[in-house]
Amino acid sequence: MAPVAESKPRVLLVEDTRSLAVVYEQYLAQDGYEVLRADCGQQALAQLLSSPPPVVLLDLELPDMSGMDILQQITEQQLPCSVVVITAHGSVDVAVEAMRLGAFDFLTKPFDGKRLCATARNALKHQQLSSLVAQYRENFERSSFAGFIGASMPMQAVYRIIESAAPSKATVFITGESGTGKEVCAEAIHQCSPRREQPFIALNCAAIPHDLMESEILEVAQRAVALEDQEHQRGRGRGTLRRTARHGGPTPITAAPCPTPPSTWPSSSPTLRSPRCASTPTG
Repeated sequence: MAPVAESKPRVLLVEDTRSLAVVYEQYLAQDGYEVLRADCGQQALAQLLSSPPPVVLLDLELPDMSGMDILQQITEQQLPCSVVVITAHGSVDVAVEAMRLGAFDFLTKPFDGKRLCATARNALKHQQLSSLVAQYRENFERSSFAGFIGASMPMQAVYRIIESAAPSKATVFITGESGTGKEVCAEAIHQCSPRREQPFIALNCAAIPHDLMESEILEVAQRAVALEDQEHQRGRGRGTLRRTARHGGPTPITAAPCPTPPSTWPSSSPTLRSPRCASTPTG
């Protein structure tokens, strides 16, 4: 099998002077770029909105609009482009205004092919790094997650652990001081799991008298399973209590399991370990 050729990086060249556009295009093509050309502002905007390239070489003097207007729209719409502004007027005021509007670099005519290609390479690397940073922030720097609020690195680690544990049918033990969010964590695991459409049942073992513990646990689990069977018999395709082998049934959470008397373990353990009840104890 022949190796798949890597696609060339795309550059949008916005230049209304045809002779200059042809020269710039040759320089860039020789350096390995796929060059898209636009002779006016409207044509450039149409290309940017349909399929924005990573690098834009933008002449400020266009027949139908100012290049600054195009640069401002790129910035306002947060298009994934690094913009290099090209102008024949190399004044400090123009450069400052272009940078303020989000331009990556500034070229003053005339310039040679080496300068053009070096600037395009730097702009491409800048855009690639910006895309990686944006992807990292989207995946690992969430400010909120399934009921949690927090963007610190320790919280990002908690979010990843929850996402890793949620698909499993194994029992999850969550421990921590009172008020640290153990039940929120259990609910987050439920929301991220294939059982998210099944009921989430919280059971506080410390609040139940020991002599009622066994009947309470069995009643909660059996009531959930009975309701689940009723929904299944009614044939509701995606009922909230519908039992499926893949989803595994309801998710009970047993808060403060340590006070549970040993006498209840033989009878309640098989129920909570059943594939139809995915238990998530918290400590």
